[in-house]
Amino acid sequence: MDNLLFIDVETIRCTDDFIMEQLLDKKLNNIKPSANCKSDEAKAKSIQKQKDEFNPDSVIEKTVFDPSYGELITIGYAFDNEDVIALQRDSYVDEKAILQNFFDNIAAYADKVNIPVKLITIKWIAHNFNFDFGYIYKRSVINNINTHGLKIPFGCRHDSQYAYCTLQAWNGFGAKAGGSLDELCFLLGLKGKDGFDGSMVYGAWKAGEYDRISSYCRNDVDLLRQIYKRQQFIDD
Repeated sequence: MDNLLFIDVETIRCTDDFIMEQLLDKKLNNIKPSANCKSDEAKAKSIQKQKDEFNPDSVIEKTVFDPSYGELITIGYAFDNEDVIALQRDSYVDEKAILQNFFDNIAAYADKVNIPVKLITIKWIAHNFNFDFGYIYKRSVINNINTHGLKIPFGCRHDSQYAYCTLQAWNGFGAKAGGSLDELCFLLGLKGKDGFDGSMVYGAWKAGEYDRISSYCRNDVDLLRQIYKRQQFIDD
């Protein structure tokens, strides 16, 4: 294998009070009347009803899926058959630091294999790659990260020279979504997650269980690599 980069990220909902306030204001101000409302009175009642039913907590919770507002707390990765590394955000290390460390480490890898960083071709591999790569790309732009000229394959096609998605490989391009990492592990006879999953990450983050999150992320990267090898019929 050459320059394969296996990646998994852990994310949380937005925690920035100012951004949350702006987002909620935007959502409230963009409320439109129901399409079947004809009179001005009916439109006004429709808008007021939606505002009365507006749930700020639900809006903020959903930002975990949106890299424009959600936040990265862990980047797990491994090159080829090398050890898995997890860059973990905690009370002292912020999102910008783990992102910059990630790209600095890729640059160091390019130097190790004696290829100029701006010329190296790395194939990024993830499960549901639009999510992982989207987070890395958008949060890098927001945090003004020095990527050393490396291409972030957000928007690249699956199985191009830059990107591979084990989820798309399983379902086929354009197929209905389905096939979580844990489900594929079960089907392939691999030892999957052990009582901890993505829905528990934010709770663990609030509790300061940083080691638990980074261990979970490292395990997912290892599982991702095993699934990729099975899909490619690579026998170590």
